[in-house]
Amino acid sequence: MLAVHVSSLAAVSIDELFSSKEYLSEISTQNIPPKIAEIKHFLCSKLISNTIQWIPNLRVRSKLCVFLGGKVDDSAYKPIPEKVVHFSRNDVKFRFVELFAGIGGFRVALDALGGQCVFASEINDAARKTYIANFGKEVSVDNKNERRPVLVGDITEIEAAEIPDHDILTAGFPCQSFCKVGDLTALNGIRGELFFDIIRILKTKKPKSFILENVENLVTMESGSVFSRISESLTRNAGYYIHHAVIDAVSYTPQTRARVYIVGFLLAADSARFEFPVPPTARPILRSILDSTSSSSLILNLRQMEKLQASYTFGKNPMWRIADVNGAARTLMGSYKSGFSMYSEFVRISASIDGTEERKPKRVKGREDDGVINSNDKNEDEEFVLRFYSVRECAKIMGFPDSYRFDGKAPGVFYHQLGNAVVPPVIENIGKQVLKALKI
Repeated sequence: MLAVHVSSLAAVSIDELFSSKEYLSEISTQNIPPKIAEIKHFLCSKLISNTIQWIPNLRVRSKLCVFLGGKVDDSAYKPIPEKVVHFSRNDVKFRFVELFAGIGGFRVALDALGGQCVFASEINDAARKTYIANFGKEVSVDNKNERRPVLVGDITEIEAAEIPDHDILTAGFPCQSFCKVGDLTALNGIRGELFFDIIRILKTKKPKSFILENVENLVTMESGSVFSRISESLTRNAGYYIHHAVIDAVSYTPQTRARVYIVGFLLAADSARFEFPVPPTARPILRSILDSTSSSSLILNLRQMEKLQASYTFGKNPMWRIADVNGAARTLMGSYKSGFSMYSEFVRISASIDGTEERKPKRVKGREDDGVINSNDKNEDEEFVLRFYSVRECAKIMGFPDSYRFDGKAPGVFYHQLGNAVVPPVIENIGKQVLKALKI
């Protein structure tokens, strides 16, 4: 048997074709590109002859798919080294799942509120290692004494029915298709269409509530049509009452990071009680989390300084590339270290100590090992050394606790993971409001 795995959008199209029985009548190919018409003709002819069978909502590595194949596939649900955690406790306030978990930003927030994570999915190997380093290699045991890993890989390969029951679903679904510096393919992209896996799970498991996070551009993209489609999928298709708000993390952490948060409730009464949190008035400043004894390895070297100086953004406004230590950091991106030359900002070491120097660089010169930048004051010999944020500083900028571990010898990976994470303090405050609405 040959099983062909199609994308979520392709599956919807084929399902509509199959359900409408259109393939039994004369096949219309008007206004369809020739290649698509050829594929449609092929599918219809095979469906008529029963050469192929259409089975919707079946995951490639699911147990049923393996069973239909007539063999046991040991690669299905590749096991993660285990540490058994019994989820039979009754003292937890609520249970939640974390889709597209990354390094567990939602979990940091909801664990702090007394929640218990019963399922998480993350496709990236490095992110899973960081997740496990902080939360353990957990395996849940259900009433039938069946053992399941809490953290799995590709969510598209997991049957919704096999996900444990939960009260709240969380997901920071991939943003690359929606952000201004991404490919802007929206829901039609490979990453963007993963949103429909959230819908699939909501329809099957029907948790009491959900919390979703994505980039601010999601709301206005394509004149709002993308967000309208998302809202319709969550309401009409999945059956939830939804709220959304753009919240800037600057009120909770020393970073400007505006994101849209979508909160949904299964019951109208719960939805009516929900309000987004009021941000605190006192804002933390960047200088409060900087380490004045940071490693010299963070200092930009000569080649890095030359790349910085040659960048368009530096040439246009050098000050934009230096952190305002008495304010907030700019939005931390996953490419902070790897793509530093174009967008990343840097700490001037003298400013990281007392914040008294102006951040108005005029020109750049380099030394053999370290990069230095001249100020535009009268003393042309005065130099200021620039450095990257450390991984720990980035974690603090994102609101992760000091206890969160970053083990390994490749800090570049951690910069990437943190730049793609959610901000736990924002999620925690939204979570409090959700629990209040649910009367938990």
